[in-house]
Amino acid sequence: MPPKKQYSKDEIVEIAFQVAREEGLNGITIRKVAEKLGSSIAPIYVNFKDIGALKQAVVDKVFAIVRELYQRPGEKPSFMELGIVSLRFAREYSAIFRDLVMQKNNYIKPFHVNQDFLLEQLSEQPEFEGFTAEEIKDGLFKISIFQLGLSVMAANNLFENEPSEEELIGLLMSAGDDLLTAVRCRKGKN
Repeated sequence: MPPKKQYSKDEIVEIAFQVAREEGLNGITIRKVAEKLGSSIAPIYVNFKDIGALKQAVVDKVFAIVRELYQRPGEKPSFMELGIVSLRFAREYSAIFRDLVMQKNNYIKPFHVNQDFLLEQLSEQPEFEGFTAEEIKDGLFKISIFQLGLSVMAANNLFENEPSEEELIGLLMSAGDDLLTAVRCRKGKN
């Protein structure tokens, strides 16, 4: 009998990621991943204690992809760039996006914890000159609400006429500009 093929953790995560990309995180099962590997379930349990650990590894891969999308060497992410990344991710990985933001789960919570770093990065952007940390935080929250709604619409094809990526980005940029203008106007009246 030939020796059984060994599968690395990365290979298993990649297959599980492909399942999630097609069916969402809830589509990942040990049997489905084993079937796509062409093996028994044993290699999966050798590398992961349970399905939760495998799903967490897939989520970690998802967040690594998101970080890659907006972190370019030597550049700091701009305010709008973060929203653009969300839009692109929602369109390209819609099943995963829906599971992360439209289903109750504990996966996304740790991703939001790093808001202090984001606020620090944004405070150094020219468009926020003269804004307090609280104003930046409030603006980020408001544009995040708009951006999330826009991303949900993109992930679920909820537009009457499907807009291009450029049109979606234009809409996001326009809303961001409107928000910054409103904050500047409010500051001027105080």
